[in-house]
Amino acid sequence: MFIKQILEFFNTQIITMKAKRTDLIVPFSFGMGLLSFKSHQFIKDIFTNTLKSLYFYMSKPFSIGDKIKISGKEGTVQDINYNYIVLRKKDGYVYIPIFSLFSSVIEVNK
Repeated sequence: MFIKQILEFFNTQIITMKAKRTDLIVPFSFGMGLLSFKSHQFIKDIFTNTLKSLYFYMSKPFSIGDKIKISGKEGTVQDINYNYIVLRKKDGYVYIPIFSLFSSVIEVNK
């Protein structure tokens, strides 16, 4: 009642819309399509990075303690993880993602 009196005081009306079930199908299907497209990209990236990491571990182009240069970053390999390689430099550390190794030149000095 109170809301109705306020609306009458300001001379406004409540507009109601009734939607059919079929009116909701198009936005719902569009949203689901967009969601499946984005999740496909996400899963593809994870799968690709996992395969690249496995290939890197099987090929072992360098090991801990080697002096390497990757994409202009030079240092001694401190650690090799599933996601990145840690290079120790004179002034700190450099973290290089493993997936970036497949598109760069690696110079190894043992």
